Amino acid sequence: HIFSENVAAPKKTRTGLFSRAPQPELPEAPAVRVSVEIRLPNPAILTCGQPIPLRILIKPHTSRTRPLYLQSLQIELVSRTHIEAHDFLKIASGSWVVFSRSNMQYVIGSPGDAPETETELSDHLWANLPLPDTVSPSFITCNISRHYELVASVGLSYGNPQPGQVS
Repeated sequence: HIFSENVAAPKKTRTGLFSRAPQPELPEAPAVRVSVEIRLPNPAILTCGQPIPLRILIKPHTSRTRPLYLQSLQIELVSRTHIEAHDFLKIASGSWVVFSRSNMQYVIGSPGDAPETETELSDHLWANLPLPDTVSPSFITCNISRHYELVASVGLSYGNPQPGQVS
């Protein structure tokens, strides 16, 4: 993801009814590039009743002057069941939200970190949340198969998340 360094809005000036005052322009600043990598062990085996062995790594690729925040995180397990019979094909989907939280304001690294410095998010957020016991195992037969995908959505913000508040 790329964050623009120009996060402050330009100041508005009072104008008359028919006049237009030029808006001041913000100076150009370099953009801040950040990547998120989500890892599972190889082979990725998930077990009911056990926490998901997930690692989330965040790496800024450019230098930054402001803090980077984890604002939201959602981890979802999505199932797909393929059923085939003659010319009939049906795909049934289901999902389980394992973890979902927003407005976290979790600080990632520090602005003084060198570019390309990986920061691993602490797994204390999701480590105590086991996979539900209602999840059936993956399988393959001659005409029915089920597989799973793990979907993780990460929301980041750059700079102070709320003006006047220290996080």
